[in-house]
Amino acid sequence: ISNACSVFTGSATGAEALFSGEKYQTTIPAATDTAMISGMRFIRDVSFSFMSFGYTYCPDICPTTMSLFAEMHNRIQAQKSTKPYQVTFVSVDPERDSLERLSEYVTYFDPSFVGATGPEEALQALTKPLGILYRRVETEDSAMGYVMDHSASIILVDPQGRFHAYFSPPHDAEKMANDFIAISSLTTIAR
Repeated sequence: ISNACSVFTGSATGAEALFSGEKYQTTIPAATDTAMISGMRFIRDVSFSFMSFGYTYCPDICPTTMSLFAEMHNRIQAQKSTKPYQVTFVSVDPERDSLERLSEYVTYFDPSFVGATGPEEALQALTKPLGILYRRVETEDSAMGYVMDHSASIILVDPQGRFHAYFSPPHDAEKMANDFIAISSLTTIAR
């Protein structure tokens, strides 16, 4: 497993993982398994999910990450014996990112990719336990009015909704694909 990937395992819902000396809840909060964040219900009990956080108006980090996901996806698909997974892009800008816009955005990179967003309270319930940071920054000189500062990290969640791995930038599609293949081959999926 590459140096850019930190792997965490937990055997029970609500297990904790040490990450940079701090404890984080490793299970996605139950509220995010419902329609509170549209599309998130597809994560649990189906497959592993790579999750990135951003917004569709992002000029650099998000399109780069989505392109990386497309390359990683192609590399993983070339392997015939991997566990199921999905790529989920979670918008932290629900004011501008409708589900229709998210669908157009993520499927541009691959038709199997999923877009999700929700009200601020639901986004906070998802992002805080995972250590994902974001904030709105007003920009007077921009026609957009504001931008969203956000983490560039990628999270891997297992089928039980547990925080399983953290990929820090800079990202490398080949290393991430190889890491996922290694992680998924060592992980037993309990149903």
